[in-house]
Amino acid sequence: STMGNANSSTKTATSAGGLTRRGRRAAPTKAPSTTASRSKSNLSSTGDSSNKKASRRPSTGETIASHESSLSSSHNGVNVIADNNSKSATEDNSESLVQDSSIVIHTKTGKIPSNAPAELRVVREWVKLKDRHDSKGMMELTDMDNCVFTFVDSEASMLAEEFYGAMNDICESFPDLHFFWESMKVVDNDCQDSKFLEGTAKVLITNYYGVGTHTGKPYHFGPYPPVEPQGAVVRDENIQVSLWIQGGTSIVRVDIHAFGKLVGPPGFYTKIGGLIM
Repeated sequence: STMGNANSSTKTATSAGGLTRRGRRAAPTKAPSTTASRSKSNLSSTGDSSNKKASRRPSTGETIASHESSLSSSHNGVNVIADNNSKSATEDNSESLVQDSSIVIHTKTGKIPSNAPAELRVVREWVKLKDRHDSKGMMELTDMDNCVFTFVDSEASMLAEEFYGAMNDICESFPDLHFFWESMKVVDNDCQDSKFLEGTAKVLITNYYGVGTHTGKPYHFGPYPPVEPQGAVVRDENIQVSLWIQGGTSIVRVDIHAFGKLVGPPGFYTKIGGLIM
């Protein structure tokens, strides 16, 4: 969800061993019971109304960040689910179209199987590189001369070079930006609706979004003034991303569906207090 619904002017986040919270060993008590000892140990680490320094209630932003952080580990691997009609391919062949379009990759711990289509592998790698803020690696998987990123809701589009430039900007302002998604699957084995799409396969990523903390550079969007970093946690809206892969190796087109919501740079900009007139 690097980009989104742009308007017309923008088209082109200790108490083990009996230590107290301050790090000093608790004074011994007279013949403490097992229950009391356990209770005291728990209070040392969590705190309660008897503790002079009450725990601070986390803000909404911190709660979101903590929740998303707990989910991030699920993106280290994938769980692949194939239906009962799944074929078993014996090898990858990046020269041909999809061998098995029934394979779906979900963001649960697991591995991509050996019979996963080359097109699906390309998209999975592209998503990994984006999570690492590696625009150079993403470019290597993209047909930089012909690929266009289209934001369907706003009827706006960007060339690949512009898209990756905007991605670099947002990553510099949100250095911990992390992306989440639900699933990816080949949905069309042979797209032929334009000269760029002939002989390609279309891969759909569902419920894709980003979460980041504005702790980096001041962030600006289009012609609007930059907003200074104040540690705001931003959670982008869910989108669907369609990518067309040619020859099993190169991304030649990307469509972003935001379902009428403001996402990507304009969405992040407004969520940190920026005004788009």
